[in-house]
Amino acid sequence: MLNKERIDLLIASSIRDSERIKELNKSDEIIRIKTPFFKTNTYFVFSEKSKTPAIDSLYKQISQAMIKMKKDGFFENLKVKYPYYIPSN
Repeated sequence: MLNKERIDLLIASSIRDSERIKELNKSDEIIRIKTPFFKTNTYFVFSEKSKTPAIDSLYKQISQAMIKMKKDGFFENLKVKYPYYIPSN
């Protein structure tokens, strides 16, 4: 609908849809608000019932990757690169 110019308001996931807006060459026509309407937390959930060596390994890999990303400044760099999309705590 955006590419057919049939909408006046777009509520979208900020990072993913920003790329789509750029692809459609609509960046100069779309006004982004700086304050999000809401924000949500993301959680990884692993069931105790499905605990297997593979799940254990996946959990450890995700935990290690998140720790590394925090230590090497990955999250802070995202906040700098996408200030309107990633709220500060």
